[in-house]
Amino acid sequence: MDITTQTLTALSSRVTSLDLTCARINDDMILTKHHTTLLHEQLKNVVDGLDIKIDVLELTLSKRMDDSHQHFTQLETDMVHNYSDSNQQLVDELASVKSQLATMVESMKEFGADKKGEGGHNRQGQGLNRTEEGSSGGQSSIQYTG
Repeated sequence: MDITTQTLTALSSRVTSLDLTCARINDDMILTKHHTTLLHEQLKNVVDGLDIKIDVLELTLSKRMDDSHQHFTQLETDMVHNYSDSNQQLVDELASVKSQLATMVESMKEFGADKKGEGGHNRQGQGLNRTEEGSSGGQSSIQYTG
C-alpha cells in the first residue's frame, strides 16, 4: 500500500469517526430537545395549576371579605337597634319613675294638707286645690282658692 492509499484510509476512518460523533451529537440534541419539551410542558401545567389555585384563592378571599363586610354591617345594625331599644327602655323607666315621684309628692302634699285640716287651719269653702298637669311633666301645682 502506498502512502496515498494509507492516507486515504486514515482520512476515511477519521471522516467515519466524525460522522459517528456528529450522529451522536445529533441524537443527544434530539434527546435534549425532547426532554426540554417535556420539561416545558410540565412547567406549563404547573403554572396553569398555580394560576387556577391563585384564582380560587382570590375568589375565596373576596368572598370572605364580602362575608365579613356583611357581618360587620349586620353587627352595626344590631348594635344600633340594641342601643335604640335600651335608650327607649331607659326613657320609659325614667318617665315611670317621674310619674311615681309626682304621685308620691302629691300624696305627701295631701297628707300635709289633711294634717293642717285636723288642726282647724282651713276654713270651710277654702282650702288647697290640687291640679296635676298631664303626663307632659308629671309636675303638680298647688293653688290657694278662697
